[in-house]
Amino acid sequence: MIKLTEDTKQIISRQSAPVWEGLTKKQERFAHLVAEQLNFSAAYRETYDASRMKPPSIWREAHRLSRNEKVAARIEELVAL
Repeated sequence: MIKLTEDTKQIISRQSAPVWEGLTKKQERFAHLVAEQLNFSAAYRETYDASRMKPPSIWREAHRLSRNEKVAARIEELVAL
């Protein structure tokens, strides 16, 4: 599970619109797959064309995507449902 920082939680609580609003379709799909218990790399492979990427590159990009503030907030919200 992604842990949001206190700063991120404060930003989320101050906003009227969801912090994750404006995600791309692929970011939204990645968030849903992670919330459904896929690991970051597997969710990345399911969402993006990673056929030419090496496993370390997939892991790095998946981790970077999971740390995106909007994506992390969306994952947290989906897990809470």
